[in-house]
Amino acid sequence: MITACIDGFNLAMPHGTGIATYGHTLLEGIASMGARGQVLYGPSVPRQETAVMDEVAVIASSNRSAKGGFKRAIGTRLARFGRTAHPVIPSDQVIWPTDGMRRPAAHSYWLAQEIYYLANRAYSQYGTVTPVRFDPSGTPIPVPDVVHWTCPLPLHAPQAVNILTVHDIIPLKLPHTTKEQKPAYYRQLIASCERADHIICVSEHTKRDLMQVCLLPEQKVSVTYQPVIQPDMGDAEADADWLATNLGLEPDGFFLFYGAIEPKKNLGRIVEAYLESRSQTPLVIVGGRSWLDEYETGLLNGVQEHGRSRIIKLDYMPRSVLDRLIRTARATLFPSLYEGFGLPALESMAVGTPVLASTGHALEEVVGEAGILVDPYDPDAIRQAITALDTDNDLRTHLKVLGPRRANMFSAEKYQQRLETVYRTVGLL
Repeated sequence: MITACIDGFNLAMPHGTGIATYGHTLLEGIASMGARGQVLYGPSVPRQETAVMDEVAVIASSNRSAKGGFKRAIGTRLARFGRTAHPVIPSDQVIWPTDGMRRPAAHSYWLAQEIYYLANRAYSQYGTVTPVRFDPSGTPIPVPDVVHWTCPLPLHAPQAVNILTVHDIIPLKLPHTTKEQKPAYYRQLIASCERADHIICVSEHTKRDLMQVCLLPEQKVSVTYQPVIQPDMGDAEADADWLATNLGLEPDGFFLFYGAIEPKKNLGRIVEAYLESRSQTPLVIVGGRSWLDEYETGLLNGVQEHGRSRIIKLDYMPRSVLDRLIRTARATLFPSLYEGFGLPALESMAVGTPVLASTGHALEEVVGEAGILVDPYDPDAIRQAITALDTDNDLRTHLKVLGPRRANMFSAEKYQQRLETVYRTVGLL
């Protein structure tokens, strides 16, 4: 039986991330192939006395360093010589969060104190990559045959096949929309691709971008896409009651945007187009503030302050609540400037919610003819699409039929088949 370990860098985030969602679905794909799944965590505290306390440390600590000064400097300098990961068998004694940092579908865990924090510092300061070694210490936990790095990280597993996932290279394609130090990002991306035995991309568009920028041979890169998990269709009556009680809305009676409020999501133009459409259908925005968001939120804040807006702004929502909003929305508005994949569009199509997406990047590839595609830089085109979704019942009915059919192309079963192909390519099957 193959044993596959994935990094827990994003899985350990308190509120989860898109890459964390990818990590969970990757583990489920690994399990569906009959392989053992593992997660490598990097808690800020040292190894505990019992497995239960080690599991508690994963949930209660973070990827940040608990040390400072001299100890942190020494740990950073020594990272180039490697960090050792110790095994933990999951128990049924510790209750994990149900949202955000939820329990992964893993056979076992590996813990290496501060591995992500120290590896990133070591690469930033010295340009060194941190090797990670897996020491089972006499336990029945197998050393992984393959390690999946779900994003470029300055880490390497000498004992295993190393597979890197690249979701996008937006810091290089749209440098004005991200806060990364671009030269450092580029160096780490190149180095991660060189170290990897194989690279997975989540769309053909990302694959083309990556091959052009990093000059990679095509045989080293595969596309698996991302799977959409079978959606919960909920209970129509319960959904209607919840919407009316909590938001004063009704099913099919609002537009929805959800995601991080950051420049690439194009929220500023979405709000501009929505207001220009003069639609009386409310717009619900679900997303926490991010960085570089002044343009994105400036118009929104202005109309809300003057009480003239039919826009409802919500911060982070539990996944169960977000799912309820997705399946009851009139349409999801997601004309991003750039996406490496575009999971919100796929999630919406899967439950039959019409989607407004954008051309020029991976969203076009994912949505196909099952949604409305517009130029994301053209507020008037976005306005026209919003008006069409608002007033054309036949159009919405048509998209409700096409969406789930399109989403089936990204089913868990098809994802498993693509993952198996990658494993054959690297000699694991």
